[in-house]
Amino acid sequence: MKTFLSFVVVVFLALSASAQNSDVYYGKPSNTVIRVLGNHAELGAVVVPAVGTVVVQSNAPKVEVFGGYSFHRVEGVNFNGVNAAASYNFLDNLGVVGDYSLNFGPADSTYQTLTFGPQYSVRKGSYTLFGRGLVAGSRLGVLGSSGYAFTLGGGGGVDFKVTDSISVRAVQVDYLGHRNNGAYGDGFRVSTGFVFGK
Repeated sequence: MKTFLSFVVVVFLALSASAQNSDVYYGKPSNTVIRVLGNHAELGAVVVPAVGTVVVQSNAPKVEVFGGYSFHRVEGVNFNGVNAAASYNFLDNLGVVGDYSLNFGPADSTYQTLTFGPQYSVRKGSYTLFGRGLVAGSRLGVLGSSGYAFTLGGGGGVDFKVTDSISVRAVQVDYLGHRNNGAYGDGFRVSTGFVFGK
């Protein structure tokens, strides 16, 4: 798409120069200098900016991996643990994410979630806002027994860029509802950590 738009810009300027019986010289589309000469006078030089300024440049990493601390409150019970996620960005703003969390609660209980879904991001230089929908399952283990539930939810958060490949996830908040044998429950999960992109 970028190459096509750059080509259109170059062709347009070339046609404009041809209409004035001028000579046109082309450089690379990403840094094109077109010099128009005609009637024994230099009419000027037109500099086509880098492609990134002609169209929206792709600044999003294709793959992003998150890992950090997670606090999960489920049906009034507090769980603490870890949260990890991996996302693949098809476009600058749109991708898919897989999310896993393992949290520990009272009486040696554990609560795990494994969910997937679409993720939409708004990238603004030094920070990124994102929101996503999540669906799949969860597992609650208490005193050696466990139960599985269908899980549906979503959430979002904000990342602050540290380097081109590392960001700090200041906060991520997700709502996760679950259903098991006709019984419904829900909870909120808050996570923070680091994001690595490539």
